[in-house]
Formats: sequence, C-alpha cells, structure tokens
Amino acid sequence: MALKLFVWTHVLVSYDAGIMFALAEDEEQARRVIIEDKASEYPTNEKLRAAYSYARYQQWVNAGRDTDDGNRMWIDLQSTPDVYDTPVGFYMWGGD
Repeated sequence: MALKLFVWTHVLVSYDAGIMFALAEDEEQARRVIIEDKASEYPTNEKLRAAYSYARYQQWVNAGRDTDDGNRMWIDLQSTPDVYDTPVGFYMWGGD
C-alpha cells in the first residue's frame, strides 16, 4: 500500500498552534506512529511510556473519548487530518 502524508494543523495549542504529521498507509496508522513517537520520549520511564501508549489511547477512544481523561494530543488526533498522496509543499511561519 502506498504511503500518504497525514497532517493535523492548529493542534497542540499552547502559546500558538502546533502541527502533527505522519507518513503512513492510513489514518489509524498515522495516529499510531505519532502516539508511539511521543511514548518513545520516555525510554527509561515505564509509567510514562504506558501512559502515552497506543493501547492506552485505544482504551480512551473505546471508553467514549472522555476529554477529561485524554491528553491534548489524543484529543487533537480525533480531528480529521489533511491527507496528501501527491507531491505537495507547505510551510509555517515561526512566532515573533
């Protein structure tokens, strides 16, 4: 199956909006690789790796996506990404 670029914009808002993107075969795989990348930030902390695991995300989704229990990334990943399967370019200005 061909890879596509999945892009979530206006997400992970703190001072300004962020962006999440993944190169994947389908939307669910794109969500999984983003979540697994976040979990990999905690290589020596089993509790944090488990908290950010894809399995934990799936439990949250299956439980009705309670926004009080989900983290910001999971909540933002529920939106529909832009999907690109042909050459595309884009940019984002930095903050002042």
